[in-house]
Amino acid sequence: MCSQALQLLAVGAAAASAVPAAPYFPTYSESFTVHTRESNPVHGVVVRQTIASDASLERSMMLAEGSMVHGVLQQITRCDIHPTGWFVQLVGADALHLQCQNQTRTCQWSRFWAPPPLNASMADDSINGTACTRWEWWEAGEQMAFWGTKDTPLRSGKIATHHAGWSTWTIDWLDFKAAAPALDAFAPLPGAKCPPASSPPLMGRRAVAGVGAGAPGAALGGGGPGFGALVFGGGSVL
Repeated sequence: MCSQALQLLAVGAAAASAVPAAPYFPTYSESFTVHTRESNPVHGVVVRQTIASDASLERSMMLAEGSMVHGVLQQITRCDIHPTGWFVQLVGADALHLQCQNQTRTCQWSRFWAPPPLNASMADDSINGTACTRWEWWEAGEQMAFWGTKDTPLRSGKIATHHAGWSTWTIDWLDFKAAAPALDAFAPLPGAKCPPASSPPLMGRRAVAGVGAGAPGAALGGGGPGFGALVFGGGSVL
């Protein structure tokens, strides 16, 4: 009996050791401001973004400019306004010609800096002379990567794909500041005229969550042959 018990313990220990441990990933602040620059080998720089996020008050702003969004796109999520929050989207060929959608929302906030999956590998690397760690993993026939230090995200992207005709892309994370942005960081662009907020649509949950290291391909356009991934700056809205 004793021998059998020891054998079972040994088998159990071996099975436990075979389960991959989660790769180390820094805990970046969920309240921050950052600028991004996305590029791909075919079109060069396709979009620049400014993202502001305040996780404690559940409000966010994403401003994108470039060919990927055909001009200007701003999205503001305010879950700090009760009893219902609201979501504003401004779209236009430039900042002077914007159309505004304004909608009340019942909000559920989500994490921005998601860790990479269990199959991710880690290696030392450098970005523009800054020593950092590189995480790489495969999902759905595409190789994703994220670069960062213990305090600062530096780059993310799709660095290889098995899908013919699909593009790779990288997003550089610039001027990351780990602090809650001021209230004016969540304001609509100057001159924007928005209608009164409409009622939320009868639909399932619509993700406008910021997509970080864990799933950059899940962002808008990340999985297909388009320019790349547009990173949203907010929580999840129902």
